[in-house]
Amino acid sequence: MSLVNLTLYPVAIYGNRPVEDGPGEVIPPSGKVARVATIELGTGLSNHSGRSYELVEYGHVHDLPQPEPGTDYIVSLVVALACHRDDLLAPFVEVRNEQGTMIGCRYLQRVC
Repeated sequence: MSLVNLTLYPVAIYGNRPVEDGPGEVIPPSGKVARVATIELGTGLSNHSGRSYELVEYGHVHDLPQPEPGTDYIVSLVVALACHRDDLLAPFVEVRNEQGTMIGCRYLQRVC
């Protein structure tokens, strides 16, 4: 079984380990990054808060390989939600250091 990281960063998986013990596994980035295309449609103004926002449409996923037997791909949650493939895994349950910076995840998830 192969696990390919299609994110920009190493994915540190802690499982049930204490943060102080470090991750049980770190999956390095593959060099390819799967992304969802964004199309900026302009600026709007909320009818509720009066706050301005960017109106964005999400398009196709780019740089995502075709499914390959025996291979799972680690992708961002946005990519996993856009594709609903059973070979896509995303980080689940953030692990943060004392400063609040995300340093890994507890597990990998598959979106259903």
